[in-house]
Amino acid sequence: MENLKKAVILEPEGIIALDLSAMFKKMKWEVLGTFKDFPALFNYISSEKPDLIIIDSNDYSVFEKIRTLTELFKICVIYLTETPETDQLQVNTRKCALLKKPYRPKEVLSAIKKCS
Repeated sequence: MENLKKAVILEPEGIIALDLSAMFKKMKWEVLGTFKDFPALFNYISSEKPDLIIIDSNDYSVFEKIRTLTELFKICVIYLTETPETDQLQVNTRKCALLKKPYRPKEVLSAIKKCS
């Protein structure tokens, strides 16, 4: 059995979460789960320890929590954002990529490959 890299997705919009999940599977990653809010994601990550998180959140308090997670578990992060101000809040995380919404599938696939 192939040892797949593991990812989790934090995306409040279900159709986008499904699209992102399909992209991970195309790149031979295992998607451990998709989450709509950070508290559920945090509890899951502390037990499962994925290799990568793809996150869409405009909740500024989430970024400090993500920094803590990336320090504790050495998880890479792909950020999706509609808000340019979030660029400054992602300092000091293990950021693989910052993608603006609406994203292009090619950009997401390239970011996933970069994290491989």
